[in-house]
Amino acid sequence: MRGQWWGMRGVGGVAALVLLTHCGGTEPGTPDKGTSEALSPAVLRQEAVTVVSFGATSDARVEASRPSGRFGGEPTLGVDTSPEEQSLLRFDISGIPPASITRAVLRLYAIDGTNNGPRVFATNPYFAELAVDWYNRGQPIGAALDDQGVIHPGTYVEFDVTAAVHGNDTVGFTLRPDSSDGVDFASREESREERRPRLLVTVDPAAGCLPRTDTRTLEVVASHDGYASQAEPTRRFGSAPSLRVGTSPRQEAFLRFNGYAIPEHWTQRDVSLRLFVENATDAGPRLYEASTNWPSDPNLGLDFDWNTRPTPLGPIIGGSFQFPNRWESSSVAHVVTTPGQAHAFGLIPDSSDVATIASANAPDETRRPRLAIALESEPYCTYQGSGGGFTGWTKRYGGAGSEQLHALATDAQGGFVALGFFGDSPFSTGQGFALARYAADGTPQWTREVTHDNVRATALTVTPEGNILVVGHYLGTPDLGTGPLPGTSGFFIAKFAPTGRTVWSHGFNADNGLPEDDFSYTPVYPAAVATDAQGSLVVSGNFYGQMDLGGGLISAGHASIGLTDAYAGGFVAKFDWQGQHVFSRALEAAVATPTAYVRTVATDTAGNVLLGGRASALANLGDGRLGQSTPFIAKYGPTGAFLGKRVFPGVFGEVVALQGRSTGDVAFNANLGGPFSFGGIAYVGGEPSDEVLPENLSGFTGTLSASGADGWLRPVDTSWGRIGALVTGSDGGITVTGHASATYDLGGGPLGPPYSNGPQTAFVAHYSTWGEHRWSRSFDANFRLPGMITPELRLALQPGGSVLVGGSFLGAIQLDGVHYTSSGESDLFYFQLLP
Repeated sequence: MRGQWWGMRGVGGVAALVLLTHCGGTEPGTPDKGTSEALSPAVLRQEAVTVVSFGATSDARVEASRPSGRFGGEPTLGVDTSPEEQSLLRFDISGIPPASITRAVLRLYAIDGTNNGPRVFATNPYFAELAVDWYNRGQPIGAALDDQGVIHPGTYVEFDVTAAVHGNDTVGFTLRPDSSDGVDFASREESREERRPRLLVTVDPAAGCLPRTDTRTLEVVASHDGYASQAEPTRRFGSAPSLRVGTSPRQEAFLRFNGYAIPEHWTQRDVSLRLFVENATDAGPRLYEASTNWPSDPNLGLDFDWNTRPTPLGPIIGGSFQFPNRWESSSVAHVVTTPGQAHAFGLIPDSSDVATIASANAPDETRRPRLAIALESEPYCTYQGSGGGFTGWTKRYGGAGSEQLHALATDAQGGFVALGFFGDSPFSTGQGFALARYAADGTPQWTREVTHDNVRATALTVTPEGNILVVGHYLGTPDLGTGPLPGTSGFFIAKFAPTGRTVWSHGFNADNGLPEDDFSYTPVYPAAVATDAQGSLVVSGNFYGQMDLGGGLISAGHASIGLTDAYAGGFVAKFDWQGQHVFSRALEAAVATPTAYVRTVATDTAGNVLLGGRASALANLGDGRLGQSTPFIAKYGPTGAFLGKRVFPGVFGEVVALQGRSTGDVAFNANLGGPFSFGGIAYVGGEPSDEVLPENLSGFTGTLSASGADGWLRPVDTSWGRIGALVTGSDGGITVTGHASATYDLGGGPLGPPYSNGPQTAFVAHYSTWGEHRWSRSFDANFRLPGMITPELRLALQPGGSVLVGGSFLGAIQLDGVHYTSSGESDLFYFQLLP
């Protein structure tokens, strides 16, 4: 996708690591003795100061005296004014730790010397090494980065290019002469490897907040364009659907673009003119800057004929456009430097063949000429903390289809099981599910596509013995491996062996309880599953009507079977390790907004069951109806006896995550809105200056004691986002995840981008056993499922306190400075965060 190059950062390239054992840099003239293998960011982070060395991935010389000559395969890069020679280089930077770059040096080996060395500029890096010539060479972007004076032959020369190296990226440089006393440098085709061009990037892995930037492409479509024909000097072609450029008859085309505005917090890094070439020539038109002073007609607007056509300005700034039926681009950043001003360009023929290009009046609006303005955001912090939370390993898996992660759980050894869409057969209908097991380092062990029937698995957990428990809902009579499930609509519980074999599966149906003529099955939606030391299965969720899970009918109440609007009731049920019913209970629905949902279930060290969400005013958690809708946490004994509750009366929102801690108390996450008290301290959820609405919530994480007393609570600034899942470690620490907008503070300082009109970013934060912030990180907005607008990461705990993080990602993401692009619509991504 040429023309959007700034947003497409390379992942390739080979980096060599040089550890600095003294305060100075490497000595000029000393060959690079680093290894040729790229080291991971986790390895680089352990060093005090490092220099990462990158070899050029493309370089070439161009000559004015032979403008069509192509010298990308030559062993030398020349820079001279007589005859004029210029050179270009490209480097793909990847694997840099997420830390501040303190210096970047372009190191070249001088074959001969000069009294006045060249200047180096940034340029568009996407040139074709064996096809670049004088006509289509990249132009300088911005001011000179460095300028060399005397250069001695047989020495290494270092140009300071720090201002152009912002992180993991693809960067380009052009060498421009200052003197007729030219100089030749060794190119990447030089036979001696140590003389080839290198980019030396100095990084400080200990830099505080792991800054990064985002990229965005702003497109501005041509406001006016047209062509003029010498054979018809008074005819105007400003409304033609195509621009024509040729010499027989001579035809010239011109394009005009209005000024544009750069959003706050963004900087223009490059501008490309993008044209859709309908019919090309062997020698495509040359590109010039042109006058913006176009003749104006009261009826036709800005239009021209041969006699009044705009004037080309200055030298050639680009060209070619030689490939038909595709987009072609040329960098114009060196002339489009003032966003608020209009800019114009001329296409002047270089061949008797006629080139045709889609115009601003093309019927297909997507093919109209445009400026692609590559923007880069201000740097922002992605890490806050005093240690911990750095990346251990990363694993990415993808194919041609839509690989999706729906649930994740670890076993006692740190290995993990994933549930979702993946495997050899794509889940193109969005139905069915697969299971996969991985070793503790993310190495795949097996994958099983359980079913492609109309089934949606929603949650899983792993028992202490390594068995896999899965819950979900279905339509029809799917078979998960032990026979068809009953009815035509229901929910299922299933147990799989550590090898993926189905041990047992049971289906349950809900119905409206009406006589036969009006009878119908009603939906059941399991939301969460948990297990205990005996391998029991505990499931919670929401349903309509009534159902029997093995202990008699439970009902969601009349509001759940309304003829017009129906409201869901909640349920919780426990089954033993063989799938036999232990207890079940329902929470009655009520006609109210916001709707009450059960969201989460967990067990504690004593085998008690913890239930959380939002309950309706009619719900009975165990000691009578609540009387008002409220967020809640309820606790039940191993056989279902009610043990206590904590509610938040008069508050919007819900409890979204629960987990028993090793200390016997309970950790929870909640999104709450409105005033409430916890532990004798007053809190307000949401933005106090806004009207309290169901959407105006803030995240909170906290604890309850084993007896249900308030422990500690801390707000988590989600900036109109939401807090989500949590895991707890053996030390009592709590790790949470969620998503937030713009810049937010999870307790250690600001995270996230400075602009407010972008997508939400995902976050992970770790707090001590008493709620003190230890570290927090923000992650890419594209960690999300297809069709979703908010990112979502899933957490699981590994032995030793490491946190496993998993998710699906769409398109492009960046993690620790390394860029990834999904193979299909979405890929799976797992990474480990160290304690």
